[in-house]
Amino acid sequence: MCVFYTLFYSKIPPSTREHICIIYTEIIYIATSYFPFMYTLKRKLSLVLVLVSFLFIPLAGAGTDSASVIDAQIYEAPEEARKLAEEGDLFGELCINAELYNENIKDVPGLLKRFVGSEEIAGQIELENGDMLYITLIMRSGMVSDFYSYETSSDPKLKLGPSMTVKTDEETIRDILDSEDPYQEAVDSMNDEALLIECKGLFKKSVLWTIKHI
Repeated sequence: MCVFYTLFYSKIPPSTREHICIIYTEIIYIATSYFPFMYTLKRKLSLVLVLVSFLFIPLAGAGTDSASVIDAQIYEAPEEARKLAEEGDLFGELCINAELYNENIKDVPGLLKRFVGSEEIAGQIELENGDMLYITLIMRSGMVSDFYSYETSSDPKLKLGPSMTVKTDEETIRDILDSEDPYQEAVDSMNDEALLIECKGLFKKSVLWTIKHI
């Protein structure tokens, strides 16, 4: 396999690799969605897809994406957010974790970085006191470029609306933040429907499906 990759796939331009991976991903997603007899093959197909993704598409910040990562504004938590976090405020804690995510981007699973890519992610979080926390994450090449909250259910800054929406509650978010393995905790929460993610496009939906079934 390594020899085959070195002689053939490594010579394919990155843009072409991505198109191949997108086509392959969509085939798997459609096949397992519309043909029930393939359900038992989902996990194996997911693993194959992950391998293909790592072979075909460079990680965020590598290859053709490196310039965009350098040029992109990288989010840093404001001092006010740090004070809120010390008081146990959820938004303040999320601000701190957004900054930590950027600082530890090399440790973030490649599939997750590709999934969030350059999305505009709106979050709707039901707090323990019954109030709602509305937030938006602006991603650039898999990294957090901006992170902010607002009072209404729709982000006034996003004229075309978010490309991805996350719905959950404070308990689920804190379980993820406090977990020794936040990534796996988030996947478990998705499968338990405590963390609902809505995304646009067949490719994004198929990648989300893959993340949930690995």
